[in-house]
Order: sequence, then structure tokens, then C-alpha cells
Amino acid sequence: MKSGGRIIFNPIGTDLLISQDSIDKQQGYPVIKASQLVQKARHQLTAKELKLIDFMVSKVRRDDSGFRPLQTTIKEINQVMEFGRGTKSLTETSKSLLSLSNKGFWFQKDEDTITIARWLQTAEIKKDGSATLELDEKLAPWLLKLVGSRAQYSLSDIVALRSKYSLMLYQLLMSWRGSMGVNGTPDEFLEFFGHTNMKWWQFNGRYLQPAIDEINQKTGIKVHYAARKSGRTISEVEIDFTGDAS
Repeated sequence: MKSGGRIIFNPIGTDLLISQDSIDKQQGYPVIKASQLVQKARHQLTAKELKLIDFMVSKVRRDDSGFRPLQTTIKEINQVMEFGRGTKSLTETSKSLLSLSNKGFWFQKDEDTITIARWLQTAEIKKDGSATLELDEKLAPWLLKLVGSRAQYSLSDIVALRSKYSLMLYQLLMSWRGSMGVNGTPDEFLEFFGHTNMKWWQFNGRYLQPAIDEINQKTGIKVHYAARKSGRTISEVEIDFTGDAS
């Protein structure tokens, strides 16, 4: 139905609760992406949208030639990703999926090419809470039959993290797993996190350090931050880590 020009979603979610064994199994699935996709994609997504993408990516079969439609329910997503229970949580997750289907991102494919893609090709949600989701085929080269550097981590770590910046930083570090860290100028980090309008000291204090603290508390890695100065100005930032991801 419509009210005041807005679509109102009301997924009933009549399906039974899934077992804890099934939740544990799904949270243990690996999320695997080409490192380049993590490092080069520029987007403005919420923490929930980032988690929804990884939920879908964890279902991808690496040897497939294309993406298969994912048949699931909003209730299953909420249980596996620990989004909460009840009608409000069901409705919020439905809205987030439909919002995600309208969001694109740009990707620096190489020095001469910028590619624009979407995350979701299809998002169909029925009133009973069942859902059919399909990733955009343009993502196939960075999610299927991967060769070379890749970011790999357990979905359980994504479930544990709450902050958008914790999620983005964790994924970035996993994309540099072979190097055990990443370095760059403050401007490069600000661009990655979508805050080119902020001063580095503001971003570092408000978002980056809390993200590092959360990753250190909730995952199996320990993140370390270092900054190098040229005079009074920070010219390079290095973020590395020790330990193993799930």
C-alpha cells in the first residue's frame, strides 16, 4: 500500500526461527572478494548495508559462471546477522535491501577507466518475508573464479562489528592481508572512507580510533596505528595488524 507517497513494507515473516546450528554454520561462511574491489570501490553505505552485502557474498559459489538468485527470508537474514527480532527489525531490513538495490558505486578499474556498478541487480521481497536477491553481474569478475590477491574473512567478524568505519577498515586490512597492513597519505584514507571534507585529526579522533578499538576488542586481530610527520603536518599513515582473522 501507499501512504503519503511512501511505500510501506510490512513483511510478516511467518517462517519458523532457524536453529542455532544453522546460524553458527552461516556465520562461519567465508566472505571472499578481489582485493581490488575492496580497495578501489568508492561508495556511501550504512553499516547495515555493508553487512547485507557480505551476507550475500558469503553465499556465492566461487566456481559459478554467474550469480544465482539467493532465496532467503528477512527473518533468516536478521537472525544470522543479529539485526534483531520483531516487526520493526523486519521492516528496517527490508527497507535497507531495497535502498541498497538503488545504490551504485564507482570503481577505479585501472588508471584510464572508471566503472560504475550496482550492488544488487534484483531485490524482491514478499509480504510473508521471503526474499529473492541477486548481485549485479558487473561484480562477477571480483567475486567469481578469483585469481590473485583477495580479501577473505569470516562472516562472524562482520556480524560482531557495529560501526561502519570498523567494517570498512577491517575489510581494507583483510584486502592487504599478505602485507599485514596498509599505508597512505591522510587524503587517501579520507577518500576511501568518504570524508574528504574533514581534517585528518577530526576523522582520526571521531571515527578511526574508535574503529580500531572495536576491531581489537571483537575480532582475532590487533590493529596498530602510526603516523609520520613532515614538520607539523602528518604526511603518511600506517595501519597494520597482527594475529589471524576468523
